[in-house]
Amino acid sequence: MRNATGWQLGRRCWIAALVLMGLGGGLVSAQDAKSVLLEHAHAIRDAGCAARERKAHACAFVDAIRPADWPLVFETIMEVVKRRDRLELELAVPNPVTFADLTSLDPHEAREEAKRKQKVRKQELERSLRAEEAVLEVFRSDFSQAAARSDPATFSDFAAGRVKVRDPEARANAVRTLGFFPTPSIRRIVIADLNESDERVGLAAVRAVGDHACVVNGPAADSQWPAAFDCLLSGYARAWRDRDKHHRQFLGHARKCAAIMKIQAESQDYLQYMGKLLEAALKAVMTKKKSDLKKFKKMSGKKKGFLKKLSAMKGSFESYQQEYRKSILKMYARDRLIRAMQTTMSCVFGCLTAEQRRPIEETMAKRLAEASHRPQNLRLVELCGYLRSDAIGRGLVGATAAVAAEVRVAACQALGRHGRPEHVNALLARFGETFWQAEIAAIHALQAIGGPGAVNVLVTAMGTTEGHTRDVVNTALRQLTGKDFRGNPIECKQWWDRNRSQYKGPPERPKESVRRQDSLPGSAGAGYFGIQSPSRRIVFVLETSAAMNLAMGLEKIVIGGSMETRFHCILTRLQEAIGLLPEDAVFNVVLYNEKVEVWKPKPSRTHRRNTEAARKWVAGTKPAGAAAVHDALVTALSRSGRGPNARLRATAPDTVYLIAAGPASAGDLAFEADIVDEIEHINRLCQATIHTVGVGKTAPVDFLRALAARCGGRFVSLQPEPARD
Repeated sequence: MRNATGWQLGRRCWIAALVLMGLGGGLVSAQDAKSVLLEHAHAIRDAGCAARERKAHACAFVDAIRPADWPLVFETIMEVVKRRDRLELELAVPNPVTFADLTSLDPHEAREEAKRKQKVRKQELERSLRAEEAVLEVFRSDFSQAAARSDPATFSDFAAGRVKVRDPEARANAVRTLGFFPTPSIRRIVIADLNESDERVGLAAVRAVGDHACVVNGPAADSQWPAAFDCLLSGYARAWRDRDKHHRQFLGHARKCAAIMKIQAESQDYLQYMGKLLEAALKAVMTKKKSDLKKFKKMSGKKKGFLKKLSAMKGSFESYQQEYRKSILKMYARDRLIRAMQTTMSCVFGCLTAEQRRPIEETMAKRLAEASHRPQNLRLVELCGYLRSDAIGRGLVGATAAVAAEVRVAACQALGRHGRPEHVNALLARFGETFWQAEIAAIHALQAIGGPGAVNVLVTAMGTTEGHTRDVVNTALRQLTGKDFRGNPIECKQWWDRNRSQYKGPPERPKESVRRQDSLPGSAGAGYFGIQSPSRRIVFVLETSAAMNLAMGLEKIVIGGSMETRFHCILTRLQEAIGLLPEDAVFNVVLYNEKVEVWKPKPSRTHRRNTEAARKWVAGTKPAGAAAVHDALVTALSRSGRGPNARLRATAPDTVYLIAAGPASAGDLAFEADIVDEIEHINRLCQATIHTVGVGKTAPVDFLRALAARCGGRFVSLQPEPARD
């Protein structure tokens, strides 16, 4: 009995040992799994890690997740999202211009050095942003399966606890992170935050809902999607109202900064004045004439307090610039929210079933039929371009024939976003109408739609249009066919008759903007400042600031001598350009320094008397002061309707030539990146082509090139001709 009991006791001990060994092995394996997950998490959070390695670690991280690891997962995603948003913000808002840059002895060199540093910084930020996006893309595509492995109720309680924080920034990060967990219970939490008043939380919720909708990717019988769409629609109108309010504040701060930035031009004037004063002093000493001595004494009494005024401005400039940066950050936040809403509403609309879509489509169709030129109506038309359905498409087709020309332009742009072949006939109806802006918008929409039907319409339009419109048609055909017909309708039709049956779409090439319009040197039309244009409605915008007093090819003020200034060189070129205008063309001239002057209230015909009067008017100008380039461009475009708040004019200029020799330094806006954004926003309705010409080495090349690229034009740089032996 004792032996049996001992045997049983021994057996039990062996079993206990085996169990303990098994538990120990399980514990060790669990610890190993946890350590491996932590290792992947540290690699993902390490911004210095190579992009490929971080992406590989992200894939392994998702595969190793277990239900107990969600707190670590949540913190890891949040860290990546925060870093990604911070990089995006730094990339969008450039470094400010310092007071030292404006008041240095060589402002041009200081600005160029700042631009070089900004370029290097931008490349580094873009590289880092791509690495963060690669990690988030792994999370976005794979977390739906990982989240499904958890208990829905437990995970929902965990997520609800993470968003219950008071700090708006922490809550926004938590809500944004929930976008990577596309379960119905999480979606309910995220949609509830769409109505948040705080812009950070609202943007995070919009992006999170968009991530959920992208995962669903198709109609789903879910009652949450209609509620989400209604919240987004009301938030869209509210975001635009807030954007308009912040835009007014933004312009107010921008004007104050621009007023201070005029000191750059004043500094150049001051240096030029000091050089003349030195020249007068030397002349008085050499000639010993009383008249020369009197002149020197009279000159020395002027501008005495300029340096004191300059030093007093430093504090004002820095305080205004700080307020300006705050306002532009608010503007950027609103623009980012609006873009996110447009994309998210498109995704959510795609998740609605046919029955859920029907009331939305009826409401949108009714509002499209009643649309007017008011800003809120044009924004609704723009939004309909993101909502792809047959009913809304029919509403947009009807809007292309609306009474207001502004609605017709916006409807054509929206149909281009839809990209459906059945909309080609509606765009064809816009050719030959009174308002050329709608015609140009229809051409760009056909280019965006593509396909044999769009090419066939554009080939026909090549023979029925002329001037600037034919040039835009030629550009669209070049993008769709890879062939440049140089405005020749016969050659175009012959090529299409031969290749119609085997046309397979546009050839592969680097992606270009739809508004890009590079007229080649051999294209039809006259050449103005080296740019070919067949336009019959042109306005020349010419800078007359102190930078035009510099000699061609030189960066610094030239004292004395007989060197020809940039203004005289450009004046000769402008006379040649006006002389080349066709007899049936109309033109106008806008001059700008600190103020903007327009030659005629309305464009004038190109007969001899007008061209001579324009030449004399420009020649009578004396360059001086700063450069209000933003105000000059707005004045030029206002002839075609200033932004969405004005009515379009059928007689508006379709081509603008901007001739600039120095950086922007006055007016409503004096920061060049913001000027490009503002002019592009205004020109979305005006549909004008803006060509830019840089004069000399101090011309703002990056600004002029960006403005031309985003407004469908070309940029050329005018440099002095090399000396001949």
